[in-house]
Amino acid sequence: ECVVLSAGALGTPQILERSGVGSATLLRQLDIKVVSDLPGVGEKYQDHLSTLSIFRVSNESSTPDDFLRGDLSAQKELFSEWEICPERARLSSNAIDAGFKIRPTEEEPKEMEPEFNKLWGTYFKDKPDKPIMFCVIVAGAYADHTLLPPGKYITMFQYLEYPASRGKIHIQSANPYAESFFDSGFMSDKADFAPIRWSYKKTREVVRRMDAFRGELTSHHLHFHPASPAACKGIDIQTAKQILPNGLTVGIHMGTWHRPSEPYDASKIHYDIKYTKEDDAAIDDWIADHVETTWHSLGTCAMKPLEQGGVVDKKLNVYGTENLKCVDLSIRPGNLGANTYSAALLIGEKAADLLCEELGIKVRIPHAPVPHAPALRGVAATQVR
Repeated sequence: ECVVLSAGALGTPQILERSGVGSATLLRQLDIKVVSDLPGVGEKYQDHLSTLSIFRVSNESSTPDDFLRGDLSAQKELFSEWEICPERARLSSNAIDAGFKIRPTEEEPKEMEPEFNKLWGTYFKDKPDKPIMFCVIVAGAYADHTLLPPGKYITMFQYLEYPASRGKIHIQSANPYAESFFDSGFMSDKADFAPIRWSYKKTREVVRRMDAFRGELTSHHLHFHPASPAACKGIDIQTAKQILPNGLTVGIHMGTWHRPSEPYDASKIHYDIKYTKEDDAAIDDWIADHVETTWHSLGTCAMKPLEQGGVVDKKLNVYGTENLKCVDLSIRPGNLGANTYSAALLIGEKAADLLCEELGIKVRIPHAPVPHAPALRGVAATQVR
């Protein structure tokens, strides 16, 4: 009685286009019969734009780096924890120790480019619930440990909550096995550079004030001019000797190739790093080269009015069709200031209610068992009558 399409922001628009729902111009070029002319299908792809940087921390810090590096004693210890009590074992954690959402002060946007200032004034300024960036502190290096020097690390992972950039995905053939055209659109709008650059600076200052901070992993930061006050500094000699007590070359450095930092003292007053215009340009180049997905794809079959490029109506019905609904994150017309998992659940739950209402199905609430709650004896947790 109803077809429910739920293939995600990348899959759903492709299925629609191969079924004749999409831009009539594109469909005719591919010799596909037009069922409904909806130019919005596959357009306005969105994601959260991520960057990350890695810092060294003290040898006393608790991180999974030794485990990930293949240290047998560390693996034995952590696997033993898991076997005894999985719920409390360190392996039950995703290693994200903290997270925070941040917005600039009233003064900081004035120092940013006009492209972002325009967006700030129209979308963010008077909406204190709208964060600019979301940042998390990951215990350990979010990287391939076979390519890293020994030591302990933390990763500052950050993503832009409401990017201005938009992408698209479209089929190039009626053949479902043919490769589609996908343009992520990452950093296609200049307004996205300023907030990510600002966040890189802020998160760097956060780490520099931690007791555990022991320098930057320079291979996972941008390379400023060696004479710049913003230039990244590697591990200090004292920490290096703790990691490699028998190392014969610890402390040997030449020019700017190896630049150890001074021994770190968290009790000192640390002033913010001063960045030049050249430094800002270097950060922007680094962002353009290293920005990546957060796996939060959405927005390619937006729920909005047809005349505004919408694909589905408020009841998830695909315009110009009958008994066809889209039920996934592709229906979101805009981004959200959080990971997308909860929004996906919400869309699915609302769709279930709409389907039950339209098909005359009465469902006992809750639809599914509540995690960790005891099931009612003799009564199915999901009961349709």
